[in-house]
Amino acid sequence: MEENPNTSNLDTLEELSRKVAIARESHQQAPEPDRSASSNAMAVGMRMASEFVSAILVGALLGFGIDHWLKSTPIGLIIGLGIGFAAGVTNLVRAARSMTPVVSSAQSVPDEEED
Repeated sequence: MEENPNTSNLDTLEELSRKVAIARESHQQAPEPDRSASSNAMAVGMRMASEFVSAILVGALLGFGIDHWLKSTPIGLIIGLGIGFAAGVTNLVRAARSMTPVVSSAQSVPDEEED
């Protein structure tokens, strides 16, 4: 007896439909990932980068202004860039310290038992 090809296709289609329904149910039950942590980290990174760049630019502009005022060689610009870079690094370190939790250097040591 020959098996009807349409019947086997319908069985395969029904099996596929069941698998799709199971996959949809498992996808709906899965919790959504927390995107606020990654966006918060991006915001902090952008803030730190902008503070660093702005410190360098302010130092460079002040150095250039001093050079223009004194009509000197670009030594003021070079010194201003150095001071701006140092200020930018200081700001980065200060911001990084404020974000890390404070860890006590004195660890808790249990008292010795007396005999």
